[in-house]
Amino acid sequence: MSDIVESSADSTTNRSGGSAVSPASSLHPSRRGLPYALLLLFIALAFARGVYGLGSQSLWWDESLSLQRASYDLPLILSNEIVLTDTARQVITFDNHPPLYFLLLHFVIKLAGQSEFALRFPSLVFSVLTVPLLYALGKCLFDRRVGLLAALFGAISPLYLWYSHEARMYTMLTFLGLLSFYALLRMLTPNVKRETSNVKRQAEVCGDFRWGTSCCGASTWASESRRGAH
Repeated sequence: MSDIVESSADSTTNRSGGSAVSPASSLHPSRRGLPYALLLLFIALAFARGVYGLGSQSLWWDESLSLQRASYDLPLILSNEIVLTDTARQVITFDNHPPLYFLLLHFVIKLAGQSEFALRFPSLVFSVLTVPLLYALGKCLFDRRVGLLAALFGAISPLYLWYSHEARMYTMLTFLGLLSFYALLRMLTPNVKRETSNVKRQAEVCGDFRWGTSCCGASTWASESRRGAH
C-alpha cells in the first residue's frame, strides 16, 4: 500500500519561462508530513474500532456458510458447491459468490484456526486497508484535504465497522472495487494531464502568433502611414 499512500507533487511553471516550482517544496517540513501523520492516525483508529469485540459474538448463518466453504478442499471450493446435510439426506447447492474470499479464508483457518476472531480478521484487514485507499482516491480526484476527509469518513463509518465484524466477503469486495477504480484513474490521469498540457501549449502558441501578427500589422500600418505623409 506504500505506492498508494505516496504521492508525487505537481509542479507549476513560471509564466516568464523560469524553472518548475513544486508546491510541496514551499511547505514547512513539519506541515509537509502532517497529512501522512493524520492518515496513520485514521488507519490506527479504524483498526482499533474494528478489533474491539471482533470475536465476542458467535457466528450467524451466513458466516457459518463461509466457514463451511472454507473448510472444503480446494477443488470443491473452486466448484462453488455447498453440501448441506442432516440426519436423513444430503443436498448440494451452488453458492453465487466467487471463490476468492473462501480460498483466502481456507488458508487463514489452516494458520489461525476456526475461532470467531480468526474468521473475521480478514474482513477487518480489508476494511482497514480501505482507509488509505480512500485517501489516495480523494487526492487523485481532488486534493489532499478531500483525501483526508474521505479517509476519516472511512475510519469512523458505522457501515465499515459492521461489515468488518462479519466473516463474509463484503469488505474485500469494497477494497478490490476501489483498488481497480484507482488503478484505472492512475492509468488515465497521465494521458489527461498530457493532453491538457498540449492544449495549453497550443493556446499559448496561438496567442503568441496572434500577438505577433497584430504587432506586425500595426508596425506595417505605421510605416505605410509615415511613407504616405512624406
